[in-house]
Amino acid sequence: MNALGKYWVIYYLVYLLCVALFVWQHWQDLLHGDNRIHLMAAGFGVSAGVASILAIVVEVVGRMVLLIPAAVKKLKEEGRQEGRQEGRREARQELNAEWEAWLRRRDESQANGQSFDEPPPSQRRDGRD
Repeated sequence: MNALGKYWVIYYLVYLLCVALFVWQHWQDLLHGDNRIHLMAAGFGVSAGVASILAIVVEVVGRMVLLIPAAVKKLKEEGRQEGRQEGRREARQELNAEWEAWLRRRDESQANGQSFDEPPPSQRRDGRD
């Protein structure tokens, strides 16, 4: 809510408070005698204040309805990105482990004087045995 909106909210709350104080102070006078015009004015004042508060509530709820889906979408996207990064990390770790195992087997066979004809992990069809 911008600054002007905050001032309108404050204005309406003060307005409603003033009308409520007037009605509370003059309640007995409004109900008895020829004060029908004052009673009508108080009724209109209370109605206007309640309508203003209702308009403010509707605006706030409307903004929440618009902002909540955007926030949920943003959180979902952040979760997806974190999942992708985790998947990439795991894939790199698996690939590194495959290469390390292949290199270890190659070095062992060379140290034992044996031939090593196993293709490297990059030349395998699916990267596994």
